[in-house]
Amino acid sequence: MQMASPKEYLQGQVIERRDLTPDLMIMKFALAYPLQFIPGQYCTLEIDGTARPYSIVSAPHESYLELFFELVPEKFRTEKSLTPRIWKLKVGDTISFWPKAKGAFVLDESYDTQVMVATVTGVAPYVSMIRTYRHGGYYHRYWPPRGWGWFILQGASYQDEFGYLDELRQYHDKGWIFYVPTVSRPQEERNHGWLGQTGRVNAIMPELFRNLFIEANRRTVCYLCGNEGMVQVLGNKKSRADKPRGWLFTTAGFSEKEVKEEIFF
Repeated sequence: MQMASPKEYLQGQVIERRDLTPDLMIMKFALAYPLQFIPGQYCTLEIDGTARPYSIVSAPHESYLELFFELVPEKFRTEKSLTPRIWKLKVGDTISFWPKAKGAFVLDESYDTQVMVATVTGVAPYVSMIRTYRHGGYYHRYWPPRGWGWFILQGASYQDEFGYLDELRQYHDKGWIFYVPTVSRPQEERNHGWLGQTGRVNAIMPELFRNLFIEANRRTVCYLCGNEGMVQVLGNKKSRADKPRGWLFTTAGFSEKEVKEEIFF
């Protein structure tokens, strides 16, 4: 489905670029005026008539807009692929943003325990939420959370793909969240020196839930954000009626209302 472009655009200038790997990059933009958004929502970028949505990493109180990009693999690129054009941007260049943020993948404050599962760039909305939480952006909740109320579980193939590893580990060390990054290819040289969790995040979820005493108790909500495979294996609420639901539904006992999904393509 083609998105209709807005009549007016919000111009953003690249003020920082950090390349993590050849296909992963973090950018910060200074906008002509602030973009209003709720943590977890996405903004839409457009270049030469090609527009794509990207989850926002920064929090509403921050003076810049921060995004975490993954370059579309060459074999999947078309003339409408946007990230190859974004990769050409350098500090000082400008790009067009749509003037309104959208999306319903936002924090549900009615639950005491927040379990957030991501693959690579899927961590973006969670970083926005946790930064907002630290800043006092949620009305009737406490900070820091009591009893490890926030769990962030992030999977990647390689250790250099965790764009916010240091930031999230700092929050973990201070007792603000419980953060578990895991690599799925520990034997490869690129992961040499990795001493953390290993395995695909969807494969280690049952054991993690047992060890962390996470259960479907009507006080816990789970978020799944990232590649389609992970979301389908764990949640899969959008599957056909004749296909089995994911692990969070069939085994862990969570209702459809208690599992929120956002697929990155």
